Amino acid sequence: MFPTWRLRLREARVAWHSGRYDDASRVLADESLREFLPAKRLARDVAGKMVERARDRFALGDTSAGWQDLQVADRLGGQVEAVNQVRHDYADAALRDACKYLAAGEPASALSRLEKLHKRGLSDDRIRACTQIAQHMQESAKLASHGHFVEAVAAIRHAEAFSRLEGRPNSPPADGIMNDVAAHLDSRAKRLESTVGE
Repeated sequence: MFPTWRLRLREARVAWHSGRYDDASRVLADESLREFLPAKRLARDVAGKMVERARDRFALGDTSAGWQDLQVADRLGGQVEAVNQVRHDYADAALRDACKYLAAGEPASALSRLEKLHKRGLSDDRIRACTQIAQHMQESAKLASHGHFVEAVAAIRHAEAFSRLEGRPNSPPADGIMNDVAAHLDSRAKRLESTVGE
């Protein structure tokens, strides 16, 4: 009699060849099936397709579906490096986006993007530094709105100090975006300082 695991493997293989990766991954989600080498190999191949699809979905802005694909690929196994690379690429793109908002003086928009990275467990020194910058920018704006200009200058100068960490290991992106952030912060600090002097 044909072993049950071979029938299930065949079902997964047909789904995979038909481009129905979700169906294939559901069959292969059974760890007892993946104990057999052919199933393990097919799971690796399906995981590879899921990683490719996740990358495409991130590029199209469908991040929820992209993360679901990465989780499935991670569970299937055999694509650890590819999964980590997509996660890293996503974090870099989101960080650059957040830094552009910081350079434009929009810390709330930057924080919303950085918070998504924190929730996905993608927090590192660069993300923490940008989060600090955004928080200091918000604090400075709040202080200035209440007429506390000296404290507002101090807060913006703290933010500026974080933006100057660019040359250190694991620092914010070094493609000039942080220079734009630092320039914005310096300009903002000078405007506040001129208000103090009035």
